[in-house]
Amino acid sequence: MSWLEVAEEVLEAYAEAQRAVGKIRAAELEQKLKSRRWRFIQPLSVGDDLSIVLKLDFNQLDEGKLEELAESLHLRLGSIRLFDHVLVSEGGGYLGIGKGMLRISPKFPRDSLVEVLRTLLAGR
Repeated sequence: MSWLEVAEEVLEAYAEAQRAVGKIRAAELEQKLKSRRWRFIQPLSVGDDLSIVLKLDFNQLDEGKLEELAESLHLRLGSIRLFDHVLVSEGGGYLGIGKGMLRISPKFPRDSLVEVLRTLLAGR
């Protein structure tokens, strides 16, 4: 299993959340994600803003590497409940990084998401 296979599933769930914005409610998206068979991720919940919470196996980054990553992608650092680290984009999108969980806003830039996934998943 390569990092790309795992990232592909994360990106599929993310794309589903993006398509759902303005069309369906969080509960409907959650049911849709949970009813699908995933090999590497487990959808846990969907927020009111249609952010998706996914359980998956990835490397935890130390504070320094996370700051470097945020700076290289022109993102700010923050935090939300259950997620020690949150990367925030200029457009208000965010990616929460917790212990074995990611919370991904549909507004978070796809290119930044791919880079974060590569950093978290490569070399596991």
